[in-house]
Amino acid sequence: MPKKNNSSSIYSVSENLYKKQDKEGAGAGSGVEYKSGLDVIRVPSSKGNKKHKIPGIKSGRLIQLMSNLERDTFLFFDLSKNVKDIREQFPLDRSITLAIAEKLGIGHPKGIDAHTGLPMAIRMTTDLLIDYVDEDKKGNYSALSKGILQ
Repeated sequence: MPKKNNSSSIYSVSENLYKKQDKEGAGAGSGVEYKSGLDVIRVPSSKGNKKHKIPGIKSGRLIQLMSNLERDTFLFFDLSKNVKDIREQFPLDRSITLAIAEKLGIGHPKGIDAHTGLPMAIRMTTDLLIDYVDEDKKGNYSALSKGILQ
């Protein structure tokens, strides 16, 4: 039987944590009611990046951003007249990301469940989900991640 990881680090993940986040509505809602799918406090800073919490004009709430690049991109879209809402750290469905990884023959991000000590698939997020109206007045969504932003 795998050894349990009794780590109480804020950076630890577990299936229990994901269930709690789902129950609390992480990644649900829009505008002022949206709750970020990932709190910046739960992610360690990487070298050269600074985490930000800034007020959003479109959403009327505090926006959580993981880097200077995310902040700059967010600010650009928050001032765009066609953008209706921006949701940061939007969680992706793990069953879908696992299926995509399998189909492409690539590894899916994994971690160790802090409660069971067993390997688990990490929940992925997209940096920004932009809700906008195009020139034909049709509503659209566009997901942006660091790979696209860089």
